Amino acid sequence: MFLLILSVYSLDNLDGIFNPFLNENGSLILYSSAFSLLQDLSGLSGGMKDDKNTTGDKELSFWRRLSYSIGYSGGICWTGSDLRKYTDWTLDPIELISANLYYLNSIELSVIYPFNNEKGIEVGAGYGWARIKGTNGWFKVIYTEDDTIRLHGWYSANLSSLTFSISRWSKHSHFRPYFGIPMVIAKGSENRGEDWFAVKRLSIGIILGISVSSLTWIEKDLSLSSFISFRLSLLREIWNNSPWDEYWDKPLSVSLGGLYGGIKLNFGGVK
Repeated sequence: MFLLILSVYSLDNLDGIFNPFLNENGSLILYSSAFSLLQDLSGLSGGMKDDKNTTGDKELSFWRRLSYSIGYSGGICWTGSDLRKYTDWTLDPIELISANLYYLNSIELSVIYPFNNEKGIEVGAGYGWARIKGTNGWFKVIYTEDDTIRLHGWYSANLSSLTFSISRWSKHSHFRPYFGIPMVIAKGSENRGEDWFAVKRLSIGIILGISVSSLTWIEKDLSLSSFISFRLSLLREIWNNSPWDEYWDKPLSVSLGGLYGGIKLNFGGVK
């Protein structure tokens, strides 16, 4: 299963927001992944031919075949280098590992259209959120002719995302690769002396992963699906509103990679 994730945020003055991803490497990754997804979904379209309802009298309408799902997923994710939690020089391996992890929540809604009794396509939207506290933070000293500038920031962060997805749906398939495009807003604070400023930093990137899932039928039009997946992510900051951005001279490192698990309730549709 290939998962295509798109996140949408309403932000002012973000002209050219996607320009950083029109480089050679990024384009190659996105184009090849999109091509693989199209190949995966094209194999499903054949199932649309001669689809009949359970009586065999005529084809079902598009709307009568639709089914829906609502679910929750949680991920134990890698913090990334900038949002790693402070450990006070400990040598405890458990504390060192946990300092690099955070928990990501997500609520997801989706619509499923079956091409036949076995396969179909699923389109969904989801909202994710997380809070990372007690991080190492940022610190930088800049010496000028007239002043010494000391900057601090990012001792905690709130992450949020709005995502849209399209993927292959199957009754019986358990092992599924996927591909996604996430957008993440990180909210934190930066200060110069007594001057504190609430900062937002927007990142965009790619996710690649492998998922193992199961589907349990409760009734004819009601089922429960669950999954466990491992994801790798690569995100790049493309916008921020920091008043000291020229002094930091670095983007915020954010990661969505990690181990995820989730459950969804599927309902509706004429089978």
